[in-house]
Amino acid sequence: MWKLPDTTDPLKLKNLILCEARSVLDGDADLLDASCKIYEYMSRVGFDRNDPDFNIFACIETEIDHLPIGAERENWATDALLQKEQEMQTAREWAERIGGLEACRSLISRFSNSHT
Repeated sequence: MWKLPDTTDPLKLKNLILCEARSVLDGDADLLDASCKIYEYMSRVGFDRNDPDFNIFACIETEIDHLPIGAERENWATDALLQKEQEMQTAREWAERIGGLEACRSLISRFSNSHT
Protein backbone atom coordinates (compact mmCIF):
# COMPACT_ATOMS: atom_id res chain seq x y z
CA MET A 1 0.00 0.00 0.00
CA TRP A 2 1.17 3.55 -0.62
CA LYS A 3 2.48 5.58 2.29
CA LEU A 4 0.33 8.49 3.40
CA PRO A 5 2.42 11.67 3.40
CA ASP A 6 3.45 12.75 6.87
CA THR A 7 1.58 16.04 6.89
CA THR A 8 -1.46 17.50 8.54
CA ASP A 9 -1.14 20.82 6.72
CA PRO A 10 -4.55 21.40 5.07
CA LEU A 11 -2.99 23.38 2.21
CA LYS A 12 -0.54 20.57 1.36
CA LEU A 13 -3.29 17.96 1.63
CA LYS A 14 -5.61 19.96 -0.63
CA ASN A 15 -2.77 20.26 -3.15
CA LEU A 16 -2.33 16.48 -3.02
CA ILE A 17 -6.08 16.10 -3.62
CA LEU A 18 -5.80 18.41 -6.64
CA CYS A 19 -2.83 16.50 -8.04
CA GLU A 20 -4.60 13.14 -7.75
CA ALA A 21 -7.85 14.45 -9.23
CA ARG A 22 -6.04 16.07 -12.16
CA SER A 23 -4.00 12.93 -12.77
CA VAL A 24 -7.18 10.86 -13.01
CA LEU A 25 -8.79 13.24 -15.47
CA ASP A 26 -5.57 13.48 -17.51
CA GLY A 27 -5.45 9.68 -17.73
CA ASP A 28 -2.21 9.46 -15.77
CA ALA A 29 -3.67 7.82 -12.64
CA ASP A 30 -6.05 4.94 -12.06
CA LEU A 31 -9.39 6.08 -10.66
CA LEU A 32 -9.43 3.33 -8.04
CA ASP A 33 -5.93 4.03 -6.74
CA ALA A 34 -6.47 7.79 -6.75
CA SER A 35 -9.85 7.42 -5.01
CA CYS A 36 -8.20 5.69 -2.05
CA LYS A 37 -5.60 8.44 -1.80
CA ILE A 38 -8.12 11.25 -2.20
CA TYR A 39 -10.32 9.69 0.49
CA GLU A 40 -7.40 9.56 2.93
CA TYR A 41 -6.32 13.13 2.16
CA MET A 42 -9.89 14.39 2.54
CA SER A 43 -10.19 12.54 5.86
CA ARG A 44 -7.04 14.22 7.11
CA VAL A 45 -8.26 17.65 6.03
CA GLY A 46 -11.42 17.01 8.03
CA PHE A 47 -14.07 17.04 5.33
CA ASP A 48 -17.63 16.84 6.57
CA ARG A 49 -18.97 13.32 6.12
CA ASN A 50 -22.01 14.86 4.43
CA ASP A 51 -19.83 16.40 1.71
CA PRO A 52 -20.94 14.84 -1.59
CA ASP A 53 -17.40 14.52 -2.97
CA PHE A 54 -16.16 12.96 0.26
CA ASN A 55 -19.03 10.48 0.14
CA ILE A 56 -18.15 9.38 -3.40
CA PHE A 57 -14.53 8.65 -2.50
CA ALA A 58 -15.48 7.02 0.82
CA CYS A 59 -17.90 4.76 -1.05
CA ILE A 60 -15.31 3.79 -3.65
CA GLU A 61 -12.61 3.16 -1.07
CA THR A 62 -14.90 0.99 1.04
CA GLU A 63 -16.05 -1.12 -1.89
CA ILE A 64 -12.58 -1.82 -3.30
CA ASP A 65 -10.50 -2.31 -0.16
CA HIS A 66 -10.18 -6.04 -0.92
CA LEU A 67 -8.69 -5.45 -4.38
CA PRO A 68 -5.00 -5.15 -5.29
CA ILE A 69 -4.85 -1.39 -5.83
CA GLY A 70 -1.73 0.68 -6.53
CA ALA A 71 1.45 -0.39 -4.81
CA GLU A 72 -0.43 -3.22 -3.08
CA ARG A 73 -0.30 -5.06 -6.40
CA GLU A 74 3.39 -5.75 -5.75
CA ASN A 75 2.37 -8.05 -2.88
CA TRP A 76 0.16 -10.22 -5.09
CA ALA A 77 1.15 -13.19 -7.21
CA THR A 78 0.82 -12.75 -10.96
CA ASP A 79 -1.85 -15.46 -11.27
CA ALA A 80 -3.87 -13.88 -8.44
CA LEU A 81 -3.68 -10.49 -10.18
CA LEU A 82 -4.92 -12.04 -13.40
CA GLN A 83 -7.84 -13.60 -11.54
CA LYS A 84 -8.79 -10.20 -10.09
CA GLU A 85 -8.43 -8.24 -13.35
CA GLN A 86 -12.07 -8.57 -14.43
CA GLU A 87 -13.24 -7.55 -10.98
CA MET A 88 -10.87 -4.56 -11.12
CA GLN A 89 -12.27 -3.48 -14.49
CA THR A 90 -15.82 -3.86 -13.24
CA ALA A 91 -14.92 -1.78 -10.17
CA ARG A 92 -13.43 0.97 -12.38
CA GLU A 93 -16.59 1.11 -14.48
CA TRP A 94 -18.73 1.20 -11.33
CA ALA A 95 -16.59 3.97 -9.81
CA GLU A 96 -17.11 6.05 -12.94
CA ARG A 97 -20.86 5.37 -12.96
CA ILE A 98 -21.35 6.47 -9.34
CA GLY A 99 -19.55 9.75 -10.00
CA GLY A 100 -15.83 9.29 -9.40
CA LEU A 101 -14.81 11.40 -12.38
CA GLU A 102 -17.40 14.07 -11.59
CA ALA A 103 -16.13 14.22 -8.01
CA CYS A 104 -12.59 14.75 -9.34
CA ARG A 105 -13.86 17.63 -11.48
CA SER A 106 -15.74 19.07 -8.52
CA LEU A 107 -12.66 19.00 -6.28
CA ILE A 108 -10.59 20.71 -8.95
CA SER A 109 -13.23 23.39 -9.29
CA ARG A 110 -13.48 23.83 -5.53
CA PHE A 111 -9.76 24.07 -4.80
CA SER A 112 -7.89 25.17 -7.89
CA ASN A 113 -8.60 28.89 -7.53
CA SER A 114 -7.04 29.01 -4.08
CA HIS A 115 -3.99 26.93 -5.07
CA THR A 116 -2.82 28.31 -8.39
